This record gives sequence, structure tokens and C-alpha cells, in this order.
Amino acid sequence: MVHGLLTATIPTKLGGDLNFLAREMYFEFIRPVWVGEIIRCEATLSSVVPEQGRTALSISMTCRNQHGKEVLRGHTSGVILDVLKQGLSGQNEDWPPHLAHPPDCLIPVAH
Repeated sequence: MVHGLLTATIPTKLGGDLNFLAREMYFEFIRPVWVGEIIRCEATLSSVVPEQGRTALSISMTCRNQHGKEVLRGHTSGVILDVLKQGLSGQNEDWPPHLAHPPDCLIPVAH
């Protein structure tokens, strides 16, 4: 059996591809996932609210196995910062001028 949090990395990968900074996440583990299963995750934008310097998003997600059985559902809310929407290339005019280039990671990570 695959650990549930490993399955939950699939929808969080979708958020990472969007440069989405999650403020809250909720997962409901419906049934076990077994080694060798193929899991597909679908995400739906429930809410998109432009704000100053960012866009607030609410996203719902569902993961299903190769038989179409739901294995995980959840939702998350957070933001995409305007600077992240434009890319972290270091060539962005809006990037703070005192930084030579964008940081490798904008979210603190414990080592």
C-alpha cells in the first residue's frame, strides 16, 4: 500500500506548476492506493479573485485510480503572486532591484 501523503503529492505538484502558494490544504483519503496503480488527478478552479499584487485561488481536486475509483479528494486555497505569474527569470522589471536574481525558493523549507 502507498502512504496517503505520497498520493497527495500528485495534486500538490499541480499547484507547484502554477507557482501556487497554498495557505490551507484539506485532503480526504477515500480508499487505499496500491503500488503499480495509475493515479490521475483533476483540479478545478473554484474561485479566482484578483487582488493587489496577487491572485487568490480556491482549487478543488479529485484523484482516481486506473479503474475510475476515487482515491483522494480535497481542496486548497492560496495565492499566486504577480511576480511569480511573470516568472522567476531575474529579468522581471517588477523584481525588487536590490536582489540580483530571484531566490531559489520563496517558501521557507526546514533542513
